[in-house]
Amino acid sequence: MEDFEYAHDRVSMGVGRKTLTMSEKQKKLTAFHEGGHALISLLTEGAMPLHKVTILPRGGSLGHVKCFH
Repeated sequence: MEDFEYAHDRVSMGVGRKTLTMSEKQKKLTAFHEGGHALISLLTEGAMPLHKVTILPRGGSLGHVKCFH
């Protein structure tokens, strides 16, 4: 299941960008931003349930909130 989750993340969010260096401030802002998405999803009636929230840079984004489909 762990391999499936990794493959799904790679396809849906893109390849991880391990070479990207982020300042502590940028990491904190990204965490607040993604946390905001997560809170809105949790507090919105009828929204899809959350599956994963990450601040690991992948593809073109610095973080991602993934819901169950």
